[in-house]
Amino acid sequence: MGLDERRIQHAVPAFDVHSSLISIEATGESTDIFPLAARRICRQVRSSDTVLLLEKVCALVLPGTPFSGAQAVASRIAQCLIDIPCQLRVYHGATALLVLQNLREAGARSISHEECAEMSCSTTQRAEQMGHAAPKEMASDILPYLAFLTNYPPPRLLHLLPYELAYRYQCVPVGAEHKVLTLATCRWLNREIVAQLHSATRREIFQVRCEMAMIDEVLHYWQRLQTMADLAQVEAQMDEACYSSR
Repeated sequence: MGLDERRIQHAVPAFDVHSSLISIEATGESTDIFPLAARRICRQVRSSDTVLLLEKVCALVLPGTPFSGAQAVASRIAQCLIDIPCQLRVYHGATALLVLQNLREAGARSISHEECAEMSCSTTQRAEQMGHAAPKEMASDILPYLAFLTNYPPPRLLHLLPYELAYRYQCVPVGAEHKVLTLATCRWLNREIVAQLHSATRREIFQVRCEMAMIDEVLHYWQRLQTMADLAQVEAQMDEACYSSR
């Protein structure tokens, strides 16, 4: 397929070989999460940037952005999508133009920031309706799948959930947005457990599925942080006691 730069520039003003494109491709079966992904991306970008949506692909077009700048944006977006199973790829120059052309020819359409908000509301309503209609025992495999973590959850995120509850129910916090806490778990947590977690965190609970190995690794990391914090507190108390005895 040839590269028609004039057609691409007409579709996205000022997009040329000095621009970049970030492609976010869903790795799970469900595409219902993409409106949520688009909403989060819209919050992170400039008004001159364009968000494209095509089935299992969401793309961010960055006019006049070098590859290093696009990588920085991709890193920021990755943190916003930590609970969404997807792959991020960064393109620049002629390659970005070709990817954009392929997306356009496949039927990708631009979405506005306002439309992102509307799509998110519609998705939330559908999720609530599915929740009311769901059976009492829900299968874990219908949860969004989290394939990997790019980084360990930061301490400020871990502090939102008591370690004892995380260990008891084998779940770890991997994201937080407004009053919603995203927990990674290897099995679906029933309503009674979710109610207990909601009471402890004062946040709504959103579940994503991951492998048990990921849970174990984060719990071990979390335990090491707690041990280091306890040692630091003991040392501070000993120093204070020595200072007071002088």
